[in-house]
Amino acid sequence: MKLPPKHLLKVISNLAALLLLCPSFLFNAASPFFTNGSLTYARAKHTATLLQNGKVLVAGGDIGAPIAISELYDPATGIVITNGTLTTARYQHTATLLLNGEVLVTGGAQLFLIAGLTHVATASAELYDPLSERGRRPGR
Repeated sequence: MKLPPKHLLKVISNLAALLLLCPSFLFNAASPFFTNGSLTYARAKHTATLLQNGKVLVAGGDIGAPIAISELYDPATGIVITNGTLTTARYQHTATLLLNGEVLVTGGAQLFLIAGLTHVATASAELYDPLSERGRRPGR
């Protein structure tokens, strides 16, 4: 199911949401109302990618440290499921839907313990396959 063109999906989740219910919102431009579901993990600096099946992949992010958890949000039902993990915990990354339906997740930052907590950029990339609901390194 694809979203009607008048809908704009906006997943809102920030550090303040750690105290709330990890909300996600679907904004309908034709009406002033929001409908919602709840993410399992409140997160900031993540990506939300609309998949070919109409669901939204919410990947990675920051919960005080980078996470590798991905969740699927179904706008038709408002249901969110935790559906797997990325191969690398990351935040402030990009996620691009490819023509074959996979999502290319690249870059961002990771957390390393170097003289305390240090966030450093990563050049790694991975592919998220919506059929297996798993991330994998390209070429594997």
